[in-house]
Amino acid sequence: MRVTSYIVRPGDTLWLYASRITPAGQDVSQTVDRLMALNGLESSSLRAGQRIIVPAE
Repeated sequence: MRVTSYIVRPGDTLWLYASRITPAGQDVSQTVDRLMALNGLESSSLRAGQRIIVPAE
């Protein structure tokens, strides 16, 4: 899988980001779980300015 980085903006949540990249008809919670695993996150909380690794489109 190709990845890129994303800088978290104020108001971003992992769920919001995941909902934007999850293909229609698929489970957003699975995308959240993948993003958490990819970034070694223990919770889905993000902070503005944080850099996360996300799948490249």
